[in-house]
Amino acid sequence: MEVQAAVPVLPIFATDESPREIRGTGRRDTGNGTSAGRERPAARRPASSHKKETDYDTTSLKLKVMVTNCNYDMFIPTHVLFGAGMLNRLGEQALPGRKALIVISNGKSTRANGYLSRAEEQLHRAGVETSVFDGVSPNPTVANVNAGARTARERGCDFLVALGGGSVMDCTKAIAVMATNDGDLWDYVPIGSGKGQPIRVKPLPIVAITTTAGTGSETDNSGVSLRRILLKRHS
Repeated sequence: MEVQAAVPVLPIFATDESPREIRGTGRRDTGNGTSAGRERPAARRPASSHKKETDYDTTSLKLKVMVTNCNYDMFIPTHVLFGAGMLNRLGEQALPGRKALIVISNGKSTRANGYLSRAEEQLHRAGVETSVFDGVSPNPTVANVNAGARTARERGCDFLVALGGGSVMDCTKAIAVMATNDGDLWDYVPIGSGKGQPIRVKPLPIVAITTTAGTGSETDNSGVSLRRILLKRHS
């Protein structure tokens, strides 16, 4: 969500004893719909806080900004583990199956940078068998999806590991659907030229491991796949 404002929107921690400051006005909200002109008392830092306060200066405004650690653990209901080195915790997680199909791009970086070998090591440590599907192109196609779904079925995989960027994430979601359902991917697309049929069989579970910073496709249920159409020109 993007928030735009004329003055900085900063995190302000308030309690019943410490009224909320009204942005940029120097007044305080007393909690009953009125405001007072007295200066807000200096907030006390909790003894257990690890946050660092730094000054934030503007032409007519001086506030305190809370600088926090960027690691977090979130469940919305996608369970997100974020932070440096989180791939090393993959084997500690409650994984959804015993045989994984690791889905990667058709490029070289996932192997060259060691992401694939590290993911395989973590999965094997957790007692999970692995296979690799490396047929995802940038802006994945329905052909990529069909090939991945066929691989998952033939190798008896019961969950998928998406390892890569947005294209791998998007393609893996579609593979999860087509590995357990008949027909064509476009049968289940609810917009545009898709037929909007219900997904009758539950898709395979997915574990998503991002190697790039992108659109956040690892946390949602949507994806982009291209369908190639042959057009014939008649003279």
